[in-house]
Amino acid sequence: MKKFLLVSICLIFTFFAGAQVNGDFRSRITGNWGTAATWERYNGSTWATSTVIPASSAANNGNVTIQDGHTVTVAALVSQGVTSLTVGGYKWCIKYWRF
Repeated sequence: MKKFLLVSICLIFTFFAGAQVNGDFRSRITGNWGTAATWERYNGSTWATSTVIPASSAANNGNVTIQDGHTVTVAALVSQGVTSLTVGGYKWCIKYWRF
């Protein structure tokens, strides 16, 4: 019952929490997690090619989306966390990711 409730809450949250916020990341191309050119970052009004990587000290640990058709390889330890990770439209219901 607890698992059903948790899954239901995650699905409802995912449905209503779809808007990007300043500092969010999304994949721009297939590439490595640790390469800034792999990412775009939302600046409050538009998506722009990022100069930092998600989960770095300069990134403020925001939300990360890997878009459909993109593969992002984690080639080294990611030492900072991210708030949420969405892969191919599916949001992982975890408060703080570190891998």
